[in-house]
Amino acid sequence: MKRKNKYVQRDTLNKIKARYIILLGQRSNGKSFAVKEDVIKSALENGEEFAYIRRYKEDCKQYMVEEYFSDILCDSEGVNHLSEWSKGQYNTIVVHQQVIYFATINEDGKITKGAPFGRMFGLSWATHYKSLSFPKITKGVYEEFVTDSVYISNEVRLFMNLISTIFRDRAGKVYLIGN
Repeated sequence: MKRKNKYVQRDTLNKIKARYIILLGQRSNGKSFAVKEDVIKSALENGEEFAYIRRYKEDCKQYMVEEYFSDILCDSEGVNHLSEWSKGQYNTIVVHQQVIYFATINEDGKITKGAPFGRMFGLSWATHYKSLSFPKITKGVYEEFVTDSVYISNEVRLFMNLISTIFRDRAGKVYLIGN
């Protein structure tokens, strides 16, 4: 299915040569969908991984992250884009121990994990990641970076330190998505 022009497009995002891309706008204009398409296709094409960042670790629960991808797995027309983009290799996404995987559900409902393509990060836990290494991560996605409730104390500094930890001396692209 070709998405209509009123939506944010992956091709448009990839033409932007900036390290940080802020996507603000109304709900349902395709910001998150285009970013999810980008990180999934980058993983399928190049084996890249992405960092899924939320403000609090509590927002990184398995079911919440799996639900985040529900529009990729079944859009309003019933299309499973992951199956389409992976040429039938994968048909679902699962999370296990903070790692996001491509997976397959067979006819019996058995889930088989495939390649990892993402890792979850709670910004409030940024200091806990400092000694870890994430060499395959090339993109970051900070969802709901604009909030109408409470920001974390020193949030910008925590965010910049987390990005530094993830990318180290490598270049990376970070999407900041808000409504």
